[in-house]
Amino acid sequence: MTQALARRSAVEAASQCLYRYKMIWIEGVDDQSDYAARGIAFHSCAHQYIARLVEKGIPSDHEEAEAAFLEGIATSRLPGRLVKEVRELFDRWAEHFALDLDHFLAAEERQDPPDQVFTPDLVYGRPHELEIRDFKTFFVELTETQAREDWQARFYIRNAMKKWPGFPSYRFTFDFVR
Repeated sequence: MTQALARRSAVEAASQCLYRYKMIWIEGVDDQSDYAARGIAFHSCAHQYIARLVEKGIPSDHEEAEAAFLEGIATSRLPGRLVKEVRELFDRWAEHFALDLDHFLAAEERQDPPDQVFTPDLVYGRPHELEIRDFKTFFVELTETQAREDWQARFYIRNAMKKWPGFPSYRFTFDFVR
């Protein structure tokens, strides 16, 4: 029996973001690319912002968004040439984002089911459904069929059903922040 070996960086990429894993290890995109750097920086800023909103118990706040942006950029090691673009992307997103505190379950919380790790961007639990929101910073339009067949969406729904059982339905929402 042949055993497949996985590089540590591939496993780390998969645990951070399945789309990133697919692009790097399946499609062959350079993981040091501007696309990757923008996505990592945006997610870092969004995570900081949501954490600040949860801590303060507020749905949105301009000052918290500003502080989250500065923290997120600092931790993401974004090249200076991309800061303006990420700033515009994050500011536009944050301006229209409101955290549903009544239904908030998790944000960028690493989930460790017995067989895999997944890290959803934002999870809401409502009486009628569990919704996983996944922020996308790239330019892509998916057809309904592509969205239904998306491996990351199906993987996250499967793991959400294990982590948070008992919801009548589970939904994966692509949140294209551009």
